[in-house]
Amino acid sequence: MRMNAPVLSPEEIKRIHKDSIRILEEVGVKVPSEKALGILEAGGAKVDYDKQVAYITEAMVDAALKNAPKEFLLGARNREHDLWLPTTRTVLNMDGCGSNVIDFNTGEKRLGTLQDLADVGKVFDAIPQAKVLWSCIHPEDTPNSRAAGVWATATSLINTCKHVQDEVQREDELPYIIEILKAVLGGTEEDVIERKIYSATYCTVAPLCHDKEMLEGTMALTKYKAPVLLYPMPACGSTGPASLYSNVALANAESL
Repeated sequence: MRMNAPVLSPEEIKRIHKDSIRILEEVGVKVPSEKALGILEAGGAKVDYDKQVAYITEAMVDAALKNAPKEFLLGARNREHDLWLPTTRTVLNMDGCGSNVIDFNTGEKRLGTLQDLADVGKVFDAIPQAKVLWSCIHPEDTPNSRAAGVWATATSLINTCKHVQDEVQREDELPYIIEILKAVLGGTEEDVIERKIYSATYCTVAPLCHDKEMLEGTMALTKYKAPVLLYPMPACGSTGPASLYSNVALANAESL
């Protein structure tokens, strides 16, 4: 027996989608990247290059949704932990980017380290329901702070045989991440594309803005057909409207 408990009615879903389209067409999205603006304009968006705003049409959204895959793989170093989505199973996905940890031995709060990431990976690996490990700590002890994301991804991949997810914060990180993935798989770029053991989280800058470096880094990752978790960021009454309905419509617009 399968329980069905919808939060929104079909009519409410249609209304949210309609209002999200209106937001994209009339308000537009701040895109501080000439590269991304050019792609959007070529796809049919009206672009204001002075304001760095793209006005995205309903036809563009419809085409993108039509072309999006209806299922996809989150691969794992150990194929037994491959996860096809969507799924009816309940699985655990580790959240990411924490700054501090509570030290297991001393009980004290301190900045996170690469060893913490390694420990998390091993614990995560032992949990049967755990499937997607987003590097949960920003390590503060890396040799170069600008390379912290690469170190975090590598450490997570070494210490779990399950799917690893992280952020591509800048385009210059990507070649290193791809080389790490090739080393873990013992293969080529084609193996990286086929196995999909790595995916990226991409967060908007609510309301309706993008971050140039992270946007262009994630755009570059699409060459490798990696899944991307789209993370809208509006929160009621701060980075989004006070109204819950309006906040949902804005979050949906950012996802689209």
